[in-house]
Amino acid sequence: MSDEICGYKIDKVLGKGRYSEVYHARKNDTERAIKVVKVTNDSSVNEIGTGERSSSYYEQLCNDLLEEVQFISELSKEDNRYIVQYYEYETEQIEELGRKTTYLYIFMEYLKPLSELVRCSELNCEDVIQIGKDIAQALIICHENHILHRDIKPDNIFVSEKEGRNRKYKLGDFGISKRLKQNEMASTLKGTPMYMAPEVFMGRKDERSYGYSSDIYSLALILYVLLNDNRFPFLPDYPIEILPEDETLAFSKRMKGILPKKPIHAPKELAEVLEKALMDKDNRYQTAKEFLDAWNDAAQRLTEQEKKHIVSKVSEKNVEEEKTIPHEQEGNSILQRRSISLSKTEIPEDRNKVTNIIPDNINGGEIPPSPIPIPKPNLEIPGDEIKPKNGIWKIVLSSFLLVTIIVVVVIIRGFPLNLKFATKNSSNGEIEKTQIITEAPTENRETTKKETITKEVLEDTVEWKFKDNILVQYLGLEKEITLPKGIEGIGEGAFADRMDLISVIVPRGTYIIEKKAFQNCANLEKVELPESLKEIQESAFAGCLKLGNVMLSNTITKIGNQAFCRCSSVTEWDLPDQLIEIGEYAFMGNSNITEVVIPPYTETIGSYAFQGCSKLKEVTIPETVTEIGEGCFSMCSTDIKIICAENSKAHEYALQNKIPFEFQ
Repeated sequence: MSDEICGYKIDKVLGKGRYSEVYHARKNDTERAIKVVKVTNDSSVNEIGTGERSSSYYEQLCNDLLEEVQFISELSKEDNRYIVQYYEYETEQIEELGRKTTYLYIFMEYLKPLSELVRCSELNCEDVIQIGKDIAQALIICHENHILHRDIKPDNIFVSEKEGRNRKYKLGDFGISKRLKQNEMASTLKGTPMYMAPEVFMGRKDERSYGYSSDIYSLALILYVLLNDNRFPFLPDYPIEILPEDETLAFSKRMKGILPKKPIHAPKELAEVLEKALMDKDNRYQTAKEFLDAWNDAAQRLTEQEKKHIVSKVSEKNVEEEKTIPHEQEGNSILQRRSISLSKTEIPEDRNKVTNIIPDNINGGEIPPSPIPIPKPNLEIPGDEIKPKNGIWKIVLSSFLLVTIIVVVVIIRGFPLNLKFATKNSSNGEIEKTQIITEAPTENRETTKKETITKEVLEDTVEWKFKDNILVQYLGLEKEITLPKGIEGIGEGAFADRMDLISVIVPRGTYIIEKKAFQNCANLEKVELPESLKEIQESAFAGCLKLGNVMLSNTITKIGNQAFCRCSSVTEWDLPDQLIEIGEYAFMGNSNITEVVIPPYTETIGSYAFQGCSKLKEVTIPETVTEIGEGCFSMCSTDIKIICAENSKAHEYALQNKIPFEFQ
């Protein structure tokens, strides 16, 4: 594995995206951030008739990337102190395993993000004023050059620290920025939901329309949080603990355009500017210059005491953080996968850094991995030696023929199988029992899976990352995907925040979907789950706003906390027969379901499990349920009723909460 790029020694990974990685690197006394962007094309698509389209898309994507980097490089010229400096960039095109791959290296100024400063330093009102001034200046430059940033957040605001508190702030990471034509508006769902303007997040694509003022909204929201004890609008005041339902309701209110109260530490003058900046898109400031003028005017009217007031001491979990991953601990980096090819091509050593510029239309181009080879069946016949006695030869022969037929069928169908023809002799020597067990041999099955994943997925393709047969990350560009055979689970956050994902087919053999696996995949419409699935963990599909009805396997025994929270397009749930536990907030905000039947073996329904299901009118609960959490059916239809057994836990719950009921 290469530990250097162009003479710069890599210290650690600063961040990872779907298509790129950013590294911190040093050469002598010079620090740089180096971003590596990788774009891949697979010539094998010609075999399925789409090679021409894919090749054309690949070439256009590479050209778009170069054009964007060149433009941002000019924008961040040396005398511009409001935008992170892009020094140089370089491209390299190679062929790996029959795929044409382009690497883009961008050498940038290394600065710490605002989110890190907030974690480890206190800020006063004057600091927040300076952040507003500097980033508004950056937005003026961007918007005058027709660039809509679309991802203003603390991780993309960088701090240039001088001695003392003489800090300057710069805007960086133009990875999902868009260059707008004259009078053009954007319509795609891009950015970080926690900092999005309502017009970006809400509505269907054909109805969505937003412009430069959405950047102003995001900046105003950051300033609001900094002046509000690092808490988003509508959350409980510090130090009250923030519960999941608090965050959900706060986000919902903001998306509805409800104006928040004044930030705790904001002087009246600044609060008035933020209030206008957080209004709906037609009534807020329309240009960054309008916002800056109002912000400067408000700041000038403050006293020195007000400016020195400490407003931010500690960052809390609701201020988004980005992990720093030590380079030596990262096992599947682009550089590791690329180490052999790096040694083939010389790259000039007088460069500084890399960044991620991904155009708006990056939603296709990479090809799903080839099917995983199926191992040949392994035939074993363990057990005692079979000796024909007492006229049972015909039975033994029939059994042998049966085994032969099964083996042939299995080979034709392609299933890995280990046949165990087990016999047991009674005391008188006769065959007492004959058993045929059809299963893949445990040891060989595990070995086969591990070999397949390592060789076929991690080496031969670049879309999939695995750990112990768990899918941990997908790096491809397809919007409709079928996951590889052989996986046993989908790891934590594997597809989280994928705005481009539309449909997913999960293969047989998958038994667990871990927490946040598909969280905030706002455009995900369809998921096909296998019969082998047993557990869906916390927030697995939370925030999948367009997800339609999902067929849940009857083998599922647990649905975790917030598993399907805010899946507002689902109209009905057919819950699994073997379901034992429904977690807290599991179906919260499923506003289009009207009826729920709790399965006959369910024991626990967690607190607020169906809160905010505003159309829910009828819930059938069996006697097996012994625990129903508080607020389980709060904020549901005013006509809701519970169908239950007399003297059951559900009956008791209905009486305590004054919910109409009838007996089964």
